[in-house]
Amino acid sequence: MGVAGGVRLVYRVDAPRTHAPAPNQPGIAQRTADAVQQRIRPYNRHALVRANSNELEVLIPAIGGPPPMDALKRLIARSGRIEFKIVDDGSAYMKAVAVLAYRTPSAGVTVDADNWSDPSGTEHDDVLLVSASPEQLAAAIDPLVRVQPIADDHEILLGERTSGWRTYYVFSKVHLDNADIQTADQTWSVDNGAPEVSIELTTRGGEKLAALTERSVGKKMAIIFENRVVTAPVINGKIPGFRLRITLGVRDDMSQLLLEAKDLVAVLRQQALPAPIVLVSEEAVSPRE
Repeated sequence: MGVAGGVRLVYRVDAPRTHAPAPNQPGIAQRTADAVQQRIRPYNRHALVRANSNELEVLIPAIGGPPPMDALKRLIARSGRIEFKIVDDGSAYMKAVAVLAYRTPSAGVTVDADNWSDPSGTEHDDVLLVSASPEQLAAAIDPLVRVQPIADDHEILLGERTSGWRTYYVFSKVHLDNADIQTADQTWSVDNGAPEVSIELTTRGGEKLAALTERSVGKKMAIIFENRVVTAPVINGKIPGFRLRITLGVRDDMSQLLLEAKDLVAVLRQQALPAPIVLVSEEAVSPRE
């Protein structure tokens, strides 16, 4: 690491749960190392990332003072994956899950409904589960889906709302992802002044969004970041543009919301990790004499 010393981090690459398609599995550790290197280069150009089998070694020298490890570790490990999917909360499946949840209640988890109207005026009653924490909600869902298995082309995701967390039953098909994003910026809401994220799509991404929204009028589109639903607006018509605004919900701590927005922008400006990584060790490296 040189005379400066610093920090050595070792991550395990969870290749079996990789986001990459099967043909891209070979070399997944190296491609993940390349993505991590790209992420941290703007913050420490002397940092080094090496792939070794299913592990990554990250060497961060303490040049100009101790490196900001909390911020760097958060940036390194985030998947950075964003996906656009269609919501199916009004399905018969979620109604069956709600009945099951009533019969076998879990502490702190309740059944709720989201009532909304599509552009034609048709009323919809989406069924969902809610809880104060995502951990509590996930624990309650697990036994329910064992009894009532999820269809192969669907999944249940979680998202934060004004108070607590809720479920979203979505189609698994990804319509847009990181490859469709040109750039991202942290901006401010014109409605309430809260931090938000502005995304500019590629030409191909804009075309895909226009086609998706044109054929999905009256449905909800979930925008998912790192496997959490950030927002799920009703599609009122074709969206022909190339720019989107992502609101990040409601927080009492505006500084925390601003940090989340900046973190999201920093990750979206780089490529998503090809596979999830887990920190297995961290050690300080002393300066050499």
